[in-house]
Order: sequence, then C-alpha cells, then structure tokens
Amino acid sequence: MLEQDVKWYVHTCHECQICCLDKLHIPPVVAIPQPLFYKAYMDTFLMPKSGGYKCITQVQCSLTTYPEWQMLCNEMGKAIGKFIFEQIPCRWGTIGEIVTNNSSPYISALDLLAQTYCIRHICISPYNSQSNRIIE
Repeated sequence: MLEQDVKWYVHTCHECQICCLDKLHIPPVVAIPQPLFYKAYMDTFLMPKSGGYKCITQVQCSLTTYPEWQMLCNEMGKAIGKFIFEQIPCRWGTIGEIVTNNSSPYISALDLLAQTYCIRHICISPYNSQSNRIIE
C-alpha cells in the first residue's frame, strides 16, 4: 500500500506534489497484547531413572520464557496431554500455538487438545531444530 502511494507521488509533477498535500485521517488502533503462554515451546528430555520417573516434559512461554515442567514415568501422549491441560489452560488461560518436535506422543496429545480446545500445533522438522531453540 505504501509502495503504491510513493510510486504515485513520485510520478506526479512538482506543482501537483506541492499543491496536493492532503492530510489523511487514520483512526487510532489499540494493539491487544497477547497473554502469557499464548505461544509456547515444548520438549521432553530423558533423565536417569529415579523414583520411577525417567523423563521431564517442559513447556516455556515465548513472551517471558517462564518454564513449567513435570516429571513423567513414561513419555505417553495421554500423560503429556494431561500435563498440557492442567499446567497451561487451567493455570494461565488459553493457548494459541504450541511448538514441538514431531515425536508421536506430542502429536497424539496435541491432536486431542486441538479437537477439544482448538489449540494449533506447529511441528518443527528434525533438520531445523533451531526453530525450537528456546526450549532446547
């Protein structure tokens, strides 16, 4: 839009440029800030088995980088889905996007949450793991 206006202005003659100084009225726009955990990054990492737990699932807010985590006995879609629901929407409000890798537990958990709560799941490629660098 701006490019077209500049091209039009440049192609007009000098007299028209001086005479045609219309003031445009642009109404004010109030930006609505995104809430905490609107976009989140998730990953699971394995730990040495201790007390029956062998992995930790972590989710991190993209706005504040505040982490939420939970120890899990196994990396199953149902356990991860329960963690996501209890720790994020019930505690912080709605989620718009979750960025994860393409592991099958995340895909099954977030497919269920997408059907129920309309949470968008962004899968990253294993060849481009830097896109999930916030949590890595």
